[in-house]
Amino acid sequence: MKPKKNRDSDRRSTDRRCADVSITFEDRRKVNRRLGIDRRH
Repeated sequence: MKPKKNRDSDRRSTDRRCADVSITFEDRRKVNRRLGIDRRH
């Protein structure tokens, strides 16, 4: 499990990217994966 701080920041990023799209649990997982990959680079 991620720390609460990181989770909140991820949530803000996902909200910005998918502001118009309602985020489902699976979609959110995919976005989180993208964020993780982006952070590595």
